[in-house]
Amino acid sequence: MLMENAAVLTLAGLCLGIAVNGLLAVALRRGHLRERFSLGMVYVAFIGMIALPLLKTFAEGALIYYMPLLLVMLLVLPPAFYHYVAAKTAKETPSDIPRRDLALPLLGGVVCVGYWSLSSSAKEIMFKSGELPPGAWPAALALSTFILILIWLIASFAYLVAILRRLTSYRAHIRQLYSDAEDRDLRWIDVTMVLLVLIWAAGAFFLAEDNLASGTLFVEELFLVLIASGLLVLNFFAPIMPPATNVDEGEGEPSLKYARRLDYVTSLFHLTVSQLLALYHSLNRPQDLQHILQHILHHTQRT
Repeated sequence: MLMENAAVLTLAGLCLGIAVNGLLAVALRRGHLRERFSLGMVYVAFIGMIALPLLKTFAEGALIYYMPLLLVMLLVLPPAFYHYVAAKTAKETPSDIPRRDLALPLLGGVVCVGYWSLSSSAKEIMFKSGELPPGAWPAALALSTFILILIWLIASFAYLVAILRRLTSYRAHIRQLYSDAEDRDLRWIDVTMVLLVLIWAAGAFFLAEDNLASGTLFVEELFLVLIASGLLVLNFFAPIMPPATNVDEGEGEPSLKYARRLDYVTSLFHLTVSQLLALYHSLNRPQDLQHILQHILHHTQRT
């Protein structure tokens, strides 16, 4: 059985709980279909990738069918997150998702079906032993996966830049619309942007190292802490309704309500991130770990 260390399993379980909570909230929330669908796909992709350490430990036999799905989830994540941010920050009703953004996920789906068509022994050789079974078809699938991952590294960086530009414009729009909003009320957007860069850099480093180098330098625990922080920010960011652009000058209540919501999100985010950092540094002390998990759960339930 492939075992993961206790730190990885604990953090994976924490991330999985945060992601499932966010997905359920999206399912119950009202809003534009494009925004809800894109955000739902983001959570589904994160859930799929986060669950890998748990499956390695508790359901090793399912890996030969599960591993091909990871490629699809990886290819879905960047366009889904971009279209969620685009729909969330749009000043007008968002349009449909362009077909070009569906190309990589569809190609990943084709490769996934190709892996599933292999015999069980061939899948076990590829996904458990990490070797290439004999035959042209497995070699073609492995080469296609390698090419898609290289394309993902470039495409995901382009999506990241587009997301950062969207969030920067959104921040400026809020600042212009609500002149009384303080810097600390908008700081959570800056933190979101920093976390996006860190998560992308860590994920890109892992994929590049795993496919182009020996794959021994990556710190999985730190990556999971970053993902947990990003998911918490996403859970806080998602329920905030974008500010209306036609607010009358005499109406102070929408601005006040929005500013208070931002202030609450900012303070809650700083609290939970500090607890996550404490969690990372105390994984070897079970009594501290239990206290921190209970503290995080208590405050996240307030949202």
